[in-house]
Amino acid sequence: MCIAIKNGWVLTQNEDRELKRCDIYLEDDRITEIGTVVIEPDEFINARGMVVMPGLINTNNRVTDTILRGYSDDRPLENQLANPPSVDVSLTSEQARVTALIGCIEMLKSGTTTFVDYSDFPEEASKAVMTSGLRGIMGLLATNDERTWSERSEFMGEHRGKGRVSPMVSLMGIQLLPESDFSRAQKLAAEYDTIIHLHLAETRKEVEDFKNEHSLSPVAWLDRIDFLSDNVLAAHCSWVSEDDIMLLAERGVAVSHCPVANMKLATGAAPITEMLRHGVGVSLGTESCAVSGGADMFLTMKFASLLQKWTTGNPTALDAQTVLDLATIQGAKAIGMADDLGSIEEGKKADIILVDMQDPGTVPFHKDAITSQLVSSCSGANVNTVIVDGQVLMRDRELRRIDQRKVLKQFNSIVQAIYGNN
Repeated sequence: MCIAIKNGWVLTQNEDRELKRCDIYLEDDRITEIGTVVIEPDEFINARGMVVMPGLINTNNRVTDTILRGYSDDRPLENQLANPPSVDVSLTSEQARVTALIGCIEMLKSGTTTFVDYSDFPEEASKAVMTSGLRGIMGLLATNDERTWSERSEFMGEHRGKGRVSPMVSLMGIQLLPESDFSRAQKLAAEYDTIIHLHLAETRKEVEDFKNEHSLSPVAWLDRIDFLSDNVLAAHCSWVSEDDIMLLAERGVAVSHCPVANMKLATGAAPITEMLRHGVGVSLGTESCAVSGGADMFLTMKFASLLQKWTTGNPTALDAQTVLDLATIQGAKAIGMADDLGSIEEGKKADIILVDMQDPGTVPFHKDAITSQLVSSCSGANVNTVIVDGQVLMRDRELRRIDQRKVLKQFNSIVQAIYGNN
């Protein structure tokens, strides 16, 4: 399958962050030519009035939580953790698959092409990934249980090196796990050459309680047990000190910043500008829609920028180009896939989105305002076309591989069965 994209503004996100008025030629799953394309393609896409850019990378989500959207709104996180909903863990395998597929459709239609997901149902979530056409880094949510470790190893073995689904080791907050789990996680990650995803320093209470028990911050404690390394992706990190930030930078730990969830739960504003100043690799995540309300990475970019401007009192903090980096090339680095994803360059994977800038909410459309408008004015609804692995998954807002109406009907039946009449 060969695709030619013409007449658009190409936001390459390459090393020089070039913005070009040029054509792109895709052959099979790769970008093969950027410039003036004269080869006759199988499909021609006219991108006039659009920005052509790398697909967005969401480094912290939980698609099987789609069934919980709105379930726990306006409740403190500690209350939610102490009284977790039974809905998601009581899903059947088929219910989990359909629920995950709804989450994938939401991401696809809002421009996310790759996401990181931790789940009680990684196999079902992976099936949803394959159906949707997206790219997923999937992990089984960890508990201190031998059966879970065995299932995790089996899942990773089954999905290692198999296309658009890649396995990872997934841990929850460090306050919930014994020390031995961290060495086990590193050994498993080394065996399968993958990343480790965990939640870290999300709330003030979590950090203070941990310090009272261990006389160290969570970051310092993980460093003491030799866990921190460049294969670790830490979500949140809202309550980290300058010493913690320097440790994260020195060890090469990547951070998944989830501003919408952090603001919605009032858990704290991560010091992202300080992290970037010290050289920490920061990416963006939406978190579960149970605590964020949705998975729109365009809104996540906007909130990330606004939150840093507000907390620092500096209107230049986390400018538009930096935020775009966090959602693209920095996300690719965080998951160890920067050689293939995160920018539009010849030889890289053909994961591309087209954003329609001819909307009343995004005009005037001109070269000098493109990055600012993408971050400040766009939402996922402005995404016109999505291509993953060289396959057109959505064009002109129409899904090609999925019957959305059919999936919604299946999902609504699950909602009815679980919640009853509303």
